[in-house]
Amino acid sequence: MFAIGQLFNRGKNKERIGQILLTNEVLPHFHGIPPISNKTIHVVKKSVDENTVEVFQVGYSSSTTEAVLCLPSRALTQNKVPVKVKNGRLKPVNVDDSFTKEGFQKGQIYQFKQLGYLGDINDDKKVEMVTDQLVVFKPIGADYFSFYSYQELDALKSCGKLIDV
Repeated sequence: MFAIGQLFNRGKNKERIGQILLTNEVLPHFHGIPPISNKTIHVVKKSVDENTVEVFQVGYSSSTTEAVLCLPSRALTQNKVPVKVKNGRLKPVNVDDSFTKEGFQKGQIYQFKQLGYLGDINDDKKVEMVTDQLVVFKPIGADYFSFYSYQELDALKSCGKLIDV
């Protein structure tokens, strides 16, 4: 009977595949000023059951997976609609590139100055995606992503560490 039940639920919760989840956020003990949290971002690979999904971490191999609780509050959205991507490189499936929030839009370039605990990190970053919760940046010439909340970006702007180029 259990196997028959699984057969009928086969396609259930399939709409979650490709969603981006913010699964963890930690403020480092030795943080810069203003404080920027470290965020763990996952992409849903498959649904396990109605509460659990199998995910892989953005920036890591999609073959390394783990199971996490899939809460609606964890999904990154645009206008409250979950954003979906194809892979860990954040290749979009249903992302609106014209979506803007608080002046941020895909394609803009920003200078980040004097970041890190020692204030010795300077970066030029391009906006790759804007969501309701976070802005996704990719440093120019690099192959990884940085995720900032709007509160963090406001704090960076107010102290002159974020400049629109």
